[in-house]
Amino acid sequence: MSRNVAVFVDVANVFYAAKAAGVDIDYVTLLKTITANRDLIRAYAYTGLDPDNENQKAFHNFLARNNYKVVSKDVRKYGDGRFKANLDIELVVDLVRLAPKLTLPLSSLVTVTLRPRFVRCRTWAFALKS
Repeated sequence: MSRNVAVFVDVANVFYAAKAAGVDIDYVTLLKTITANRDLIRAYAYTGLDPDNENQKAFHNFLARNNYKVVSKDVRKYGDGRFKANLDIELVVDLVRLAPKLTLPLSSLVTVTLRPRFVRCRTWAFALKS
């Protein structure tokens, strides 16, 4: 029996946490590390997109070329200069949809985020499978 893994990366959350810590994230190495000695079922990257930002478009293309299924929506811009694209629902829906396709107990759903609510969601998704 193989050890399957599905990966769900909250890119904006990880990016800003890494920026605050003064480090860069290598998304290729991240995925290789998580999937070492496992069969990758799917890797998702959830991220907002400013359609006017060519660097973001290039980053999305980079993720897609490196085995991530990019799930994005246009960012909402606020008058004070902030911008946001909330992809929490998309992440949770994908996690719950994919959970029944994994073989337990030798499978993993890996969420890369700093948000504790996704840990609860992952536990719930596994409960659906049992």
